[in-house]
Amino acid sequence: VFGEPIVAYGIIERFATTTKATSTPLAPFVRFIERKTGHVYEMDMTWEKRSESLTRLSNTTIPAIQHAHFADSASAAVIQYVDDEGLARTALLTFPEKNPKDMKIQFIEGTFADVALSPLGNELFLLEHATVQGTDGVRGYLMTLPQGTRKEVFSSTLHDLAVSWHGTTIYIYERAGAIGQGGVLFAANPRWLIF
Repeated sequence: VFGEPIVAYGIIERFATTTKATSTPLAPFVRFIERKTGHVYEMDMTWEKRSESLTRLSNTTIPAIQHAHFADSASAAVIQYVDDEGLARTALLTFPEKNPKDMKIQFIEGTFADVALSPLGNELFLLEHATVQGTDGVRGYLMTLPQGTRKEVFSSTLHDLAVSWHGTTIYIYERAGAIGQGGVLFAANPRWLIF
């Protein structure tokens, strides 16, 4: 149905309003990001309509997408891409419910090792390479959206860390090391801001 590699997808359920002012599920849609161009597409996943319903939501080209994650509702996505200077950059995409083609892009200042989008799409967790206690490490920031307010909530002298956000918990973990070596996992509820 789509001939290019994709980097992330999210599922949307659209509803139809009946005459009795109730909503009934209409069809699941999939929203996805093409890796090469960063273009965002949407497609009706009803079997009969799949091939004819492909709609491009964005005209902005952001090449070389490395990572992307959608919020649970697919109303927002965070992407990481490589800029012309070879630096990792981050952007937040938001899709208005009534007209997702009016997608907004918010470029996030800084170069981050990894990012995670909250399930509701209203917060970001950013891991940035930094000097911590005189050695290479990372600092973690919780960013409120769309305001962009950041608060440092985590630091570590470990430097090869990644982050993911599931439900009410943020997980920071050491990327795969050598076979037979132990790893590290931090977990926290962002409301507590304690790791």
